[in-house]
Amino acid sequence: GVQILVSDGPTVTAVQPFMVPLNLSRTITVTGDYFFNDRLMCEWTDSEGVQTNTTATYLTPQSLTCDCPAKSKEGAVVLEVWTQGIRHSHDQIQLQYKRINVTAVYPRLGSVTGNTMVTVTGSGFVNTPKLHCKFGPYIASQTTWVEDYKIICRTPYFIAYKNHAADFVPVSVTFNDEDYVAGTAEYMYHLDMFVLDWYPKTGPAHGDTTVTIYGDNFVNSSSLHCLFGSKIAYATFRTKTTITCQSPQHSAGSYDVKVS
Repeated sequence: GVQILVSDGPTVTAVQPFMVPLNLSRTITVTGDYFFNDRLMCEWTDSEGVQTNTTATYLTPQSLTCDCPAKSKEGAVVLEVWTQGIRHSHDQIQLQYKRINVTAVYPRLGSVTGNTMVTVTGSGFVNTPKLHCKFGPYIASQTTWVEDYKIICRTPYFIAYKNHAADFVPVSVTFNDEDYVAGTAEYMYHLDMFVLDWYPKTGPAHGDTTVTIYGDNFVNSSSLHCLFGSKIAYATFRTKTTITCQSPQHSAGSYDVKVS
């Protein structure tokens, strides 16, 4: 005989991603059961009871995609799926909207070889395995959550910038492994700086000697500094091959001079 499938209508078990940034229209994947390729529709209801209907695209009886509306306020919306124009789910599956922003990074520059630990500050950083940083188009090799407003990212290797002395790239963050959001913060990648020589070679222990350092790939940045042994001194950029530093107070002795 003829078999007829009878069900209580579609069921929704999960959405992916389950959290999206504000002011972003995108497509999400919905999993469940009893989805029919007949007059599908997604219905979103926010906390104030406002409903928005969007397009649904059938994939299989257990999956479909929905266009989710852009929202300007944080909070959750409930998804229900309609099929055949009359039958709908009642599973109360939620999609979270959250504000995320990147406002600053420190240090603000590092080598194209990567492996620099950078503190990224902003807001909306969620402690999840899907939290990641991106420097330009490249994903950080490591991201560590510290607070809702602070994470630490290990910069990736930047092949694309090896032929440039220095380049600024945007820093962006995602909490769902898909939607990266950038703010005003930028990070400078530079070729490895190195020291060839410096003058004068000696100075008083109380410091305050202007030392001219010669090398290559020096960058014009407020984060540029010299190291006299373990003592740090801020550097003044002159050219790509020349900087000056005021020697710090130091105990008498012979010390290496480095630039970073």
